[in-house]
Amino acid sequence: MEELFRQGADLIVLACNTASAVALRKIQQELLPTKYPGKKVLGIIFPTAEEADKFSQTKQICLWATEMTVQSNAYPAEIIKIDPEVSLTQLACPLFVPLIETGEITGAKLESIINEYIRQTIELNPQTDTVVLGCTHYAIIEAEIRRLLPFKIKLVTQGQIVAKKLKQYLSNHPEIETKLDRESKKVFLTTKKSAQVKRLTELFYGQPVDLKSVKGR
Repeated sequence: MEELFRQGADLIVLACNTASAVALRKIQQELLPTKYPGKKVLGIIFPTAEEADKFSQTKQICLWATEMTVQSNAYPAEIIKIDPEVSLTQLACPLFVPLIETGEITGAKLESIINEYIRQTIELNPQTDTVVLGCTHYAIIEAEIRRLLPFKIKLVTQGQIVAKKLKQYLSNHPEIETKLDRESKKVFLTTKKSAQVKRLTELFYGQPVDLKSVKGR
């Protein structure tokens, strides 16, 4: 993040649920005012929670996320601000990320794991009508999850939600929007340049990418 600021970024979207849950508040309240006044860092949990509430008819929602995101209770904290009547159950899905990162994004093993998480979701709350994918990794297997979910359960994913909310944010904050360069380009930075990182980046992005190394801290 600090490397992006050094390169001239005025606004960063912290597009990781775990990072948003664990670090966003500290970044916004401590790091930015002291080291980067005028810069903005946005998370993705609040906009996702806000849209999930609109999807659910029964107000019975289940979050699928990493162990750390679930343990942080960041989603329940945001949901209750938006709609205190929502019942949010949380299900840690620790088996998804290892499969995705090894390229097992289809097949019987993945299907079995998805079905087990569906079973656990319904067991936690049979009235659940909406599942929120609270990890950006999970978008890679969205089609498989959508195929296996019972018809009555809607699936909420984050890509379009975050893009829409970012557009709204910029519209409401012209002082930030006017700083943005209209000649956009895509740059992929990593602290660990390797064949695996390149493969995973291209899996997420859907086309070949050129990775540039930066020093981690």
